[in-house]
Amino acid sequence: MEVWEVTGVEAIDDARASMPFWVIVYHVPESVMPGGHLDCFVPKEAVDNRAVEYGLTDLDQVLRIIIWEPVLRHYQQRAGLAPPTPALSDAAAARAAFDAQVAAVTDTYATVTVAGASRTAGAGRTGARRTADALQPIRDATVLDPILLAARRLDFDRQRLARREGR
Repeated sequence: MEVWEVTGVEAIDDARASMPFWVIVYHVPESVMPGGHLDCFVPKEAVDNRAVEYGLTDLDQVLRIIIWEPVLRHYQQRAGLAPPTPALSDAAAARAAFDAQVAAVTDTYATVTVAGASRTAGAGRTGARRTADALQPIRDATVLDPILLAARRLDFDRQRLARREGR
């Protein structure tokens, strides 16, 4: 079984980026990426988006989805998994489908861990931080506002309903 380990996170908020994003740094098997280092670029708004799509209010649950997304993409074809489509189903069904995909990949291919005492995050990037919890920079900078999420969820559910009705 392969292990993907989240080893660090870097925030990119400056003029280098058209939008603010997180760089989530993974230590991965050589078979996944020569050198064993993989940077995944995640727009900061993806945290709120995943909370809305999956009907979540707990940041740890949202982060679980975000850190598993690149892993699932990597093993989709081998595991015979359909691409996740949370926008096409209700939140409970989207969560169940995601959990089933994680279980399928975990049973055969890989698991994801988060470093408690990370290696040097960003491997030479300026601004990368060494932290006790590799995801702590995201936790420190993110507040899932239940009122804003509820408003966005209503709009998202309207869009889901319109798709089902063919509008």
